[in-house]
Amino acid sequence: MNWREIEVVCDRYLEEEIYAILYQFPITSIEIEDDQDIINFKNNQPYWVVLEDNEKEYREDIIIRTYLEETKESEKNICDLQKLLKSLKKDHPNSLEFSIERIVEDRDWSEEWKKGYKPFKVSDSLVIKPTWEEYSQKKDEIIINIDPGMAFGTGTHETTSLSLEELSAADLKDKTVFDIGCGSGILSIAAILLGAESAYAVDIDPLAIKATKENAVVNKVDKQLTAEIRDIISDQATGEKYDVVVSNTLYIVLVSLVPKLRDYLKGRGLFLCSGLLKTQKEDMEDCLRKHGFKILGIREDGEWISISAENRNV
Repeated sequence: MNWREIEVVCDRYLEEEIYAILYQFPITSIEIEDDQDIINFKNNQPYWVVLEDNEKEYREDIIIRTYLEETKESEKNICDLQKLLKSLKKDHPNSLEFSIERIVEDRDWSEEWKKGYKPFKVSDSLVIKPTWEEYSQKKDEIIINIDPGMAFGTGTHETTSLSLEELSAADLKDKTVFDIGCGSGILSIAAILLGAESAYAVDIDPLAIKATKENAVVNKVDKQLTAEIRDIISDQATGEKYDVVVSNTLYIVLVSLVPKLRDYLKGRGLFLCSGLLKTQKEDMEDCLRKHGFKILGIREDGEWISISAENRNV
């Protein structure tokens, strides 16, 4: 099945009139690109979201996009749609442009990315395997089955693989692990499979908690893994302390998290953090030392780094 892509670029004041025209036809849902949304978001963005501070020039107009299925009747629909849009453009010659050109192949785009996600080794013993792929397990290999769904954490991104390497190198036997910003749950699951007694995973995204719980069941660690929606930066500490805290997130979140770690990490406990660019290395090290941590090691992968540090707040 093929589709016609309909794209309209217009001044914002014409938005409702464009909708009125498009909804006369059997279109799919409408997409809109409006840079004003980005401006509004930047003015009110949460602390855990970082947007590039570039010199982009924002568009004053908007882009409205939809799709019309190619059928026996579609040519008539296209012709009628063009007439209506041309009529509107005649009244607003400098405020509207449109195109009905590209034929788009019908695919299940939500499944397309899976084609390139194959089993791969993170370390000598740790293998990440998508739940839909087959893999012949070798002696002494630990397999983590992951379906990230809409959550971050397939293991392929450098920051996640660095975190997995840190966990693989740590002594996790019978340890308790706190995973802050758990995404798909891949780090919590890895920690348990590598010998941890239990893991407590938190995230601010409900989809992440859903993915973590589902992946815990697939990997048969759901009895040892607890996942909850929590914002550690804002929430009050519970009093529970852990042997290891791991967090693969953003620099701005990590520097806000470090001062709170003494409430969650045991003395001499291990903090493993990733999501850092090489350019943020010195600032992160300074932050950790300022709050009583000793830097134990740094790993690099491309432009990214991870840091392992020991809590000296005894």
